[in-house]
Amino acid sequence: MPLPCFDANGNLPAGTYSAGIEEFYIRFVASFAETTREGIFNGYQKLLREFAHIGICTHQIIDGSYTTNKTNPGDIDLVSFLDGPKINEIAKKDADLANKLINNFFCGKKTKKIYHCDSYACPIYPQTDPKYRDSIERSIYWYDFFGHDRMKNPKGIIEIAAEELSKGADSVFDKSKYNKPPTSGNSLHLEETRRPLHEIKKELIQVNQFVYRSRKYIANDPNDFAEVISLQSMTGRELELIEEFSVALLERLAICENIDTKEIEELLSFTHIQIKKLDFTSDFFLEIDQHETIIANVRKNCLNACKILSRFYSTQNENRKNLQLLMLSIEGICVNGHRISILSFGKILSKLQRLVDTIGAKILASKRKNPHEKECLKGIQSTDLTQLDFAFNFGGSFGMALAERVTFNEQEGEENGLLFGESERLLQLTMQEIYELMDCRDNKERITTKAHSLGQEAMRAYKAFLEEIAIDKNRLFIQNVNNKQYRMIDSKVAQKTISTISEEADPNEETISVLGIVKGIDLVDKKITLKLKERKRYIKPYFNDRDNEITTTIKTSLDKLVQCTLRVETTPIEGSDKTKKAEYIMAISIQQNTQITVEEN
Repeated sequence: MPLPCFDANGNLPAGTYSAGIEEFYIRFVASFAETTREGIFNGYQKLLREFAHIGICTHQIIDGSYTTNKTNPGDIDLVSFLDGPKINEIAKKDADLANKLINNFFCGKKTKKIYHCDSYACPIYPQTDPKYRDSIERSIYWYDFFGHDRMKNPKGIIEIAAEELSKGADSVFDKSKYNKPPTSGNSLHLEETRRPLHEIKKELIQVNQFVYRSRKYIANDPNDFAEVISLQSMTGRELELIEEFSVALLERLAICENIDTKEIEELLSFTHIQIKKLDFTSDFFLEIDQHETIIANVRKNCLNACKILSRFYSTQNENRKNLQLLMLSIEGICVNGHRISILSFGKILSKLQRLVDTIGAKILASKRKNPHEKECLKGIQSTDLTQLDFAFNFGGSFGMALAERVTFNEQEGEENGLLFGESERLLQLTMQEIYELMDCRDNKERITTKAHSLGQEAMRAYKAFLEEIAIDKNRLFIQNVNNKQYRMIDSKVAQKTISTISEEADPNEETISVLGIVKGIDLVDKKITLKLKERKRYIKPYFNDRDNEITTTIKTSLDKLVQCTLRVETTPIEGSDKTKKAEYIMAISIQQNTQITVEEN
């Protein structure tokens, strides 16, 4: 059955049409006058020659402007449906072929650059496979997407069977043999019209779900090459949708008609979230050609949209301030330079976690003594449950967000961060202290004041954190999404601050070694009661419960003789000439295993 004529919109009538490669050539290349179609078809044949013989493709669907009456299309849009289990089987035997499948044939715009084909893949699994349902949903998505043009008009899809793909790889077509007049309707010119924002957003959320599921499968099995290919394809589609969405958003603002400022702000925030998700996916799983260029364009569009939207608010309007914060968030993380290594990121993350824990423990100890704060902090033992979650990564710098855990809402297709979890109150106080520390920069007087209030253990943790920033010329962006606070620090400022902290070694701190008997252990306030053997008095030094070695020793040291290395901090009491001392256990060892009877004075 021959392919039907184009309809009034320049499309094939709605439906799926099976065609051979030669029939496809006759209809969409030979029946047109000299156009871009011949060169594009040659690229398509080159693609078939390189992957059709592998035998992993069950069939292929073709769409886009190439299958319309457009005189000079830019590429062929196609999706190859692949045998998922067979891909994984082949990949285990031939790693080079697997990498070629992942990086060359189904990478959207990257494949287009080589083969003139905007090419994607959809792995299919048997009904007994747990991924069967997801693969069917992805298949339905591609057929639905190819089955409509930008104006949601129905259009036909060309379907080519596996055996025809193998033939097409080796066929040579003589255009003069098919010198036919142009097919009816070729004179029509198709205008590309921007889709409504809500439609793009709906599709983007759907693609987000596919990306999320592929990431989940890969996390469970890094050698699942079929899902890596799927992730590659869906992320490529995600790229296109994000860019389309940002352009449509900017165009809508430029018209300045019927502007709902709240809705636009929500759409801008939505776009920003998509950028962060895409950065995460691309950095960890794949390489996308022109990825950074596209994301830079999206950020530029968002910033321009923010600037236009800000004109609708007065200077002191709270919405304007929120918008400025969003602009800083978008602009601040977009820099040129190297891409940070995962090793470097891990080191900085661990140092920042230590800083959070140290300051959190200090705050917890002081707040528990205040009856007004005690109820607020009820049930919070420490900041141990708090994790610093990776947020986004990009050229030259990276960002973090604080969260206890992140869940994924498959209905909405987006991540729901439960910021701080049960330790929200404590973490807010802790991060406020860290922000204030960062605000001190390299100001000697302010750093000295902070050292007195937080203690030297916190300052040492802060210095170690800054040293990791300074080593590799990094730039760090920390954002607390909950109350919209943020701070940024680069390697240059970090180095200056380190020098200032080093100059300000606390003269009110000393290290001593004492011998005594443990008479009490307080696991809530993290301190012990120690009766000194020589001075015959009691002291109550604190211990760090995150140091497993110290904690284990302390738990078995009751009524035993121990040798302790203590750090003694002397801090002034506000509004008084007096000072107070606090001891912290740096090391502890049991001197004998037998219990000692001590006469009480």
